[in-house]
Amino acid sequence: MEQVTIGMIGAGFIGKEHARSVRLMKPFFGQKVKLVGVADKDEKEAARLAQEFEFEYHTTDVARVLNDDKINTIFICVPTVAHIDILEAAAKQGKAVFCEKPLAVDYATAKKMGEIVAKYNIPCQVGFVLRFTPVYHVLRNILQERARESKLMTVLLRDDQLIPVKGNVHFTPWRSDVTQAGAGVLLEHGIHDVDIFEWFFGPIKNVRAERRNFAGFKGIEDYIQCDLTFESGMKGTMIHIWHDIEARHTIRHFEIFFQQAFIQLEGYGTEGITIRDSRASHYLSHEDIYSMCKEIKFYPELSHRIDVVPLGDYYAIQAYAFLKALLEGMPPSPSIEDGIRAHKVVAASYYSADHDGALVDISSFV
Repeated sequence: MEQVTIGMIGAGFIGKEHARSVRLMKPFFGQKVKLVGVADKDEKEAARLAQEFEFEYHTTDVARVLNDDKINTIFICVPTVAHIDILEAAAKQGKAVFCEKPLAVDYATAKKMGEIVAKYNIPCQVGFVLRFTPVYHVLRNILQERARESKLMTVLLRDDQLIPVKGNVHFTPWRSDVTQAGAGVLLEHGIHDVDIFEWFFGPIKNVRAERRNFAGFKGIEDYIQCDLTFESGMKGTMIHIWHDIEARHTIRHFEIFFQQAFIQLEGYGTEGITIRDSRASHYLSHEDIYSMCKEIKFYPELSHRIDVVPLGDYYAIQAYAFLKALLEGMPPSPSIEDGIRAHKVVAASYYSADHDGALVDISSFV
């Protein structure tokens, strides 16, 4: 692709975040990236996004953006239930697609989306933004190094977030409607962690799960615990919570035990990584993590421009990776297959929770 010309479908919270990220990274590509059209049913929001991030036009007509011959790349940033229709419309015209996660309201629909991408052979990236978080690249490297010294025993993750139908950070009321969202905290938020767990630790073999509904939105669980066994034999636990604590927005808390080391991370890197082993307790600060990013060559072309792209701006780094892949003719990653795989693990977890915590084998789950 010689030039990436972008149409944004959806001007809500996540649409604004992607528009900001693309606009921020645009100077790295010069005239090879162009922001063309924004569509949203709320004309005021579409106009605001188009003006702030310098798109050529805005509209309430999604079809206008999808059918615009000047546009070759579509960002899908609308409620989950609408993803498949927009993807199919874009794919039929051969447009590249960035699709927010989760792909769909259920696993079956996610698989259909994969079939559409394969049929029309379009580039497609899924919004697993944690893959672009610098601290997680550093952590993954540390895990690989420690695994050569000591056996990995278990991983524990608590992922909690202010329920997104409230507050002023992830304020998206449609996520309380199961017909639009598909399910609750695991599908909407925890699917990130399913993907990152397999990226860290390899394929998940089986799962047992239990879910609860405290807020009372039908079909929208706000608590789920997943006990996992990986193909390697290691076991781990994920707990996902949507709470009603407005002073606490979102935290991911990792505890990883090796036989001879303990690693703890809370947040997205600004808090640092703590490592305890037989020798001492080590704390990797924000500055240490930045230095290690250089060592592991995490997007080295960006490492000297932290004045433009702060270390923690993982959405901007994600946008950079997508644009770079399209311009270089490389398959974007995470791929539609990665998205479908995470959906499969999520669906197996829900099946387990709905069947008294039955052990569900991922490979045979359909």
